[in-house]
Amino acid sequence: MGQLRKRGRIWWMRYYRNGRRFEECSHLTNRDDALLKTQIAEHERLSRAGQIVPYVFHRNGKPIREMRDAWSRACKAASLPGRLMHDFRRTAARNLERAGVSRSAAMAMVGHKTESIYRRYAIVDSEALREAAAKIDQAAMGTISGTIGGTTPTFAYERRG
Repeated sequence: MGQLRKRGRIWWMRYYRNGRRFEECSHLTNRDDALLKTQIAEHERLSRAGQIVPYVFHRNGKPIREMRDAWSRACKAASLPGRLMHDFRRTAARNLERAGVSRSAAMAMVGHKTESIYRRYAIVDSEALREAAAKIDQAAMGTISGTIGGTTPTFAYERRG
């Protein structure tokens, strides 16, 4: 179990895993910040009522151990049956890439420790490839700042074996 604290717009989480202490910070989106504030307000309300709950997210003061049924119902209600919670980690990685967030910041936000793992999630889609091709066309025509018009990029290929 971890400890959660806030400093300005930064949320800090301290937790232990396999006997090792970890501490991570996160700048949350406005929506996530509001959600966390709501949960903490509920936590404080229960505390004033005499019920000490050591969890930010809980079910009637008890830790959430299983949420498959709730997840399945939520997906059906959103007309997204069959979605896996893990699907949204991939979506988050792709959205961060599309938004131009730096890779190191995106990795920290989705919790990937290595770039190779992150690359498995940040799958390039056809729209990103189309945009990349358009940028090459713009560069060839000299419409991108710092390029020379009328030149086309050349690529050297090495034959091996």
